[in-house]
Amino acid sequence: MNKASLRFCILIAISSFAFFSCKKEHDLNKYPTNSRLLNLTRRIEALDSVGGGHSGVVLATVNENFRFLYDNYNRVSQIYYTTNAVATPNTISTFTYAHDTIFKTIRSINETFMELDTFVTDYHGHITSTYINGHVINYSYYGDLLVRVDSTNGAAGYSNYTSYNGNFTASKSSLGAGYDGRYTYFTDMPNRTGDYLYIRSMVQYGVNLYQNRSLINTIDLPGYFTTATYVIDGDSKVTQTTAITAYINKFSQRDTYDIQYEKY
Repeated sequence: MNKASLRFCILIAISSFAFFSCKKEHDLNKYPTNSRLLNLTRRIEALDSVGGGHSGVVLATVNENFRFLYDNYNRVSQIYYTTNAVATPNTISTFTYAHDTIFKTIRSINETFMELDTFVTDYHGHITSTYINGHVINYSYYGDLLVRVDSTNGAAGYSNYTSYNGNFTASKSSLGAGYDGRYTYFTDMPNRTGDYLYIRSMVQYGVNLYQNRSLINTIDLPGYFTTATYVIDGDSKVTQTTAITAYINKFSQRDTYDIQYEKY
C-alpha cells in the first residue's frame, strides 16, 4: 500500500468525505445483478489552483490501471496494478481466504515480495479489523451499515457514525471537532459498483466496506474536500466516476475512473 492510500484510510477512519453531482445518460433499466468490476482505469491530474478553486489547467498527469480477477465464489482473487508514475512499482495483489481472515499479499510484477496485509471478517463478510504495515483499524456495523471506526494509528481515536435512511451522514471523533465529518447522498440513486467509496474500498480490500443505501454525494474530511460526477448508462451501471479534491493547502487533484464490467 502506498502512503497516499494509507493516509486516505486513516482519515476516513477518524473523519468523513466529499461533494459529487450525478448525470443520467439514458432512461435507466434495473441495475443488473450479474455484472462485476473487471477493469478500472484511473487518470490523476494535478490542477492549477486559483483562489479557493482551480483553473482547470492540468499541471501533471499520472495513469493507473486495476485489473480484477475472481475465484469460483465470486471473490476477488487478484488485482493487477500498473502505472506510469515514476518510482511507483507495478504490482500484483493476491487475496487468500481462510475462514474469517483475508490475506492480501502484494508483490511486484517480477514476483518480489513487498507487503502482507490482513483483514478479519465477521460471519456476514464485513471487514471488522485491518492490519496494514503495523496499523490496526477496527470497524463496527449495525446490520450492513458502518457505525464506528477505531484507529490505533499515530492519532489513535475512534469515530461514531450517525445514519439516516440507510446512509451514514456524520461522524463524531473522539479526537475533537477538527476530525469530524459530514456525508450526503443521492437518495434517489441506489448504491452500486462505481460509487466513489466502493471504488476506494475495492482497490484496497477487495470487498466493499461501505454498504450505504445510496450513491455518495458529498464528503467533507479534515484537510480536503472532494467533488465527484457519475456517468450512468442505460443499464444503470456507473461507467465513469470523476472526483475533484481541493486540499487545505489549495492544491487540487482530479481523479477520473473509467469502469469496465464483466458478466458472470
